[in-house]
Amino acid sequence: NDKIKEQEFEIEVDEMMAAIPIGIDDFEKVRGRDYYFVDKTAEIARFLDHPAQVTLFTRPRRFGKTMMLSMMKYFLDIEHAEEHRKLFEGLVIAEDKETMAQQGTCPVLSIELKEWQFDTWEDMQERIPEMMSELFRSYRYLIDEKTDPFDVKDFERFLAGEKNIDQ
Repeated sequence: NDKIKEQEFEIEVDEMMAAIPIGIDDFEKVRGRDYYFVDKTAEIARFLDHPAQVTLFTRPRRFGKTMMLSMMKYFLDIEHAEEHRKLFEGLVIAEDKETMAQQGTCPVLSIELKEWQFDTWEDMQERIPEMMSELFRSYRYLIDEKTDPFDVKDFERFLAGEKNIDQ
C-alpha cells in the first residue's frame, strides 16, 4: 500500500513539474511536449467572429504575441489541417463547433522577421524578392484554372524573384 501511495505521489509531482516554455513560441512544440500552457484558443473564435481589415496585437514583451500568431497559423492553415486539428483537442476552442468548422480552411503566409539580419535597409530591400520567391514556391498548389490570369502573372513574377515590394 505504501508503494502505491509513493507511486501516486511521484505521478503527482511529475505532473506539477511541467516545464515553462521560455523562449518557445511555436504552438505545435508547446502542445507536443509537457509544457505549461495557458489556453487562449477562445481568442481565435473572437478574432474570427469580429473580422477587421487590420488587427494590431499590442502587448508588452514576452506576453504571448508570437505564440498567439503561431496558434492561429496552426488553426487556420490548410496544409496539414487534419494533423493540426489534433493540437486543439482538449482545448476550449474544440468545444466550439462553429469555429472548428473554419479550422484548416485557409492558406497562411507566415513571415518571421526576427531572423533577418541585415546591415542596411538597402541590403534588406535587395533580399526581400528572393525571400518572397521562396515563400511563394510553397504555395504553388493554390494556382488552378479558376485563378485570375493577372494574379498568375504576379505570382510567377514573385516566384522568379522579379516583383519588388514597391511595384
